[in-house]
Amino acid sequence: MKEYYSPLKGLRDEVLVEWLKVLVECARSVREAVLKLYGTAEGGERLGLGAGGDLTLRIDKLAEDTVVEKMLEYDLSFTLLSEEAGFRRFGVKPEEAYIILDPLDGSLNASRGLPFAATALAYSKNLSLESVEAAAVMDIVHGTLYTASKGQGAFKDGEPVKPSNRTSLEEVLLGVDLCKCKDLASFSKLMPIFKEVRHVRHLGANALELCYVSDGTIDAYIDLAGRLRVLDLTAPYLIVTEAGGIVTDGEGRNLKSPITASEKVSIIASGNKALHRTIFERIR
Repeated sequence: MKEYYSPLKGLRDEVLVEWLKVLVECARSVREAVLKLYGTAEGGERLGLGAGGDLTLRIDKLAEDTVVEKMLEYDLSFTLLSEEAGFRRFGVKPEEAYIILDPLDGSLNASRGLPFAATALAYSKNLSLESVEAAAVMDIVHGTLYTASKGQGAFKDGEPVKPSNRTSLEEVLLGVDLCKCKDLASFSKLMPIFKEVRHVRHLGANALELCYVSDGTIDAYIDLAGRLRVLDLTAPYLIVTEAGGIVTDGEGRNLKSPITASEKVSIIASGNKALHRTIFERIR
């Protein structure tokens, strides 16, 4: 099993340290459980629609159940908001902490055996993006762990990460979500960018692709379809911004959306302000 560096170095807030530990342990448990169904017919069994409106597969349900079981080991009070089950409350004071969970980002990839999927968890004191204080995103296949805590930076397997400093579009490797960009207007907005960037990638798991922005694996990520759930964005948003990257809505404004199972946005995420400005100029 891969050895992990501690993502907790330098944290002084004891409560935040404990919650980040819980998120990390949940993420590790999800990976261990999900890999047993990864790429199997059983994992791809359809169970119905989740709270977010998407199809729930058995492998999604397994990921969510694993998080709940792990959280209950700690005897904590919290409210869980998950893509599959919506709101669930635990303990005597569930309003004191919120855990925002995307159990399995890239579940279709996982059900087909494509090696790109993640679990994403965040801790917050209320349901707004600016209030998120800790986050963990686990690459299910490769075991890479991204973490962040507010004001303390972002980490990949415990080592600090920084986003790309590339500013010229002709050098940019761009991530993009095309699967829900089905109307001509949304797709047309992307064409000026496609013509100028070096390469485009659509990998099929938003949370993990955004983490790739945080460490400079890709230079920017765009989803202009207006169908990215804020819930799915919550954990990687903190990781990208704590790394020093920029994340706005599709109009270039700060994201101030409430965190719900149904709230959706368009986003632009970039490694630096100059690149972000250039991308926005091309698509508006």
